[in-house]
Amino acid sequence: MKIFIHCLLVCTVALTSCVNPIKARVSAYPGLYEKLKPTEKEAVNSGAVKDGMSKNAVYFAWGAPWRVGLVKRDGKIFERWGYGGMYAPHYYGVPPGDFPGDARFVEFEKGRVSRFWWPMPH
Repeated sequence: MKIFIHCLLVCTVALTSCVNPIKARVSAYPGLYEKLKPTEKEAVNSGAVKDGMSKNAVYFAWGAPWRVGLVKRDGKIFERWGYGGMYAPHYYGVPPGDFPGDARFVEFEKGRVSRFWWPMPH
């Protein structure tokens, strides 16, 4: 019986870790996902961020940022979201091929992506 419970626990953990984080976020907020533009949905489903995307689309594609701040550049204020990096407290479902230690950033101007980048080369 002990072995059965142990195996059941291991299988449960293994299956839970296989859940697609993008699909999990979409399932949690289907109404917000439905309001996205078709081009945003396409990018979200592939885990991509593109110029002009809304904050909701970025959330669906990359998850919750671990850090949010404001940046002033060229006389304008941008909202910056940070993901991953050495000091990130959690792994928020980075798209396949990326690693939790990779830092990446998105900047928004008037609620839309104006810039995104990875400081380290891929």
